[in-house]
Amino acid sequence: EQRRLFDALPAEYHPIVSFALMTGARIGSITSLLWDNVDMNNREISFWVKGDERLTFPINREVAALLSALPRSNVLAHRKYVFTRLNKQTLERQPIDPHGGILPAAFRKALADAEIEGFRFHDLRHTFATRLLRKTQNIKLVSKLLGHSNIETTTKYAHVLMDDMRHALDDLQETHVPSRW
Repeated sequence: EQRRLFDALPAEYHPIVSFALMTGARIGSITSLLWDNVDMNNREISFWVKGDERLTFPINREVAALLSALPRSNVLAHRKYVFTRLNKQTLERQPIDPHGGILPAAFRKALADAEIEGFRFHDLRHTFATRLLRKTQNIKLVSKLLGHSNIETTTKYAHVLMDDMRHALDDLQETHVPSRW
């Protein structure tokens, strides 16, 4: 599904969707992210999250490469935004509206073209959480990176798939079943 989504999504939105998959950040946090909140020297991003709280997020090599490759706005007033889009009429890079306008429409169209049903931009956050939990097996780490104050909230994001359960049972049986039956 991810490959189909990127194949159908206009290339100018690949960085914002990739960033969501790499960080689990909400659309509002991504579109309002300012360069002043990105510290490449200390490899940290400060996000403003729900409840006007600040979340400091570490920048790994992959996120650093993505951020370094982003085009800056040619409009002085918009250069402060990390993620911008090209207005094809004025050829100016402008901030992205997370709730209306071009990005949501392009994302919905890409989902339809890729034949992906029942998926929203926010589900990229769930994907990040599920992948990180699978990799680390550390729900507290996932909770902290998502900026959740309550770990119960994180459990709603970390989806356990049938394959996860099957692999866990296979691993358990390999350690507890005698080699001869």
